[in-house]
Amino acid sequence: MSRATFQVVLNHETNHAFWQAKFGSAWTPNWVLEGMANLVAPAQPLLSNAEIGAVIIQTKTDARALEYVYQELQNEEDLIFKYSLWRAVIADLCPARDATELIKCLDQWRRSTSKEKFDEVFLEHFGVTLVEYFTDFTERLTYISLPLVPASCHRKVATS
Repeated sequence: MSRATFQVVLNHETNHAFWQAKFGSAWTPNWVLEGMANLVAPAQPLLSNAEIGAVIIQTKTDARALEYVYQELQNEEDLIFKYSLWRAVIADLCPARDATELIKCLDQWRRSTSKEKFDEVFLEHFGVTLVEYFTDFTERLTYISLPLVPASCHRKVATS
């Protein structure tokens, strides 16, 4: 393994260790864990947003791609697609790499770690359900000529 490859793998795995230490060893949802690690240090070359959009159209990928628990990855292509997709979702949820809202959501969720609780706190912090968010995200991603709008535009506007 080259020194550069070693550094990327080390950064990727250290990212996993950091989030597991912060949120516990029963860490889920997997897409957040892998998305954060691949945003910081991709474990391998990942797809561009245009390529992700093309795969979404071809495979008719839906919100199940953000399943709560670990998903069995079928093959190398599936792994690259899912890691690319999860990285793109995290990048969209954390505009300018500001993970503040996502961390608040996860902090609240870890007090009662269930899929139902995650769905509830995601709605509270981002103003849409995970399914609604993913549908909007994939629509924006598949229309490559349109720029991705940061997820902060989807958050509820605080009322006085």
